[in-house]
Amino acid sequence: MFRARFQKLAKLGRRHIPTAPGPDIRWDDVVRIEALGTDALGVFEVSVFFSHRDGREARLCVEQKGYDEILESLPRRFPSIPPTWYEEMAEQPWHVERVLYSRDENPVS
Repeated sequence: MFRARFQKLAKLGRRHIPTAPGPDIRWDDVVRIEALGTDALGVFEVSVFFSHRDGREARLCVEQKGYDEILESLPRRFPSIPPTWYEEMAEQPWHVERVLYSRDENPVS
């Protein structure tokens, strides 16, 4: 309960004080999304890595503009990502990694 309230306060603060521009995510070219979460330094935070078809990567960090909006949009953009993914990660021990989405570019027949 305490963690959920703290998360809401942190989210409110992030909406008003982003310190870095948001990443350039080319949504149609995303082939993999990985999340890395930790609460080792305080409140639980997640960084998300978007791998694109051409091998380039975009990283979304908590201090970037649009952080919460992008996280909240993931289940809409990629229906295989459960809407509860963030909460599930936050319940884990202090460090957790998770592949949220992966599109196999070279399926094996």
